[in-house]
Amino acid sequence: MDKVSAGQYHFDSEEWTPVSEEAKKFIRKLLEYDPSKRYSAEQALNDPWLKKMVGTQEVEKPIAINALKNLKTFRV
Repeated sequence: MDKVSAGQYHFDSEEWTPVSEEAKKFIRKLLEYDPSKRYSAEQALNDPWLKKMVGTQEVEKPIAINALKNLKTFRV
């Protein structure tokens, strides 16, 4: 988390292999280090990738489970 807080992160681990480039682009915008360039909540909700995913029934369960575990342990 320290690296993310400093704006340093990567999507190289195998967990990220099935994640689309569009999704990674969306995440990069959420994690932008410079607050003036970072997505606002409104911008995030209007992102083309998110709009495309709304209503999608299929969820990658291993990715979703891991994401939820990470959110539970997240500390700022």
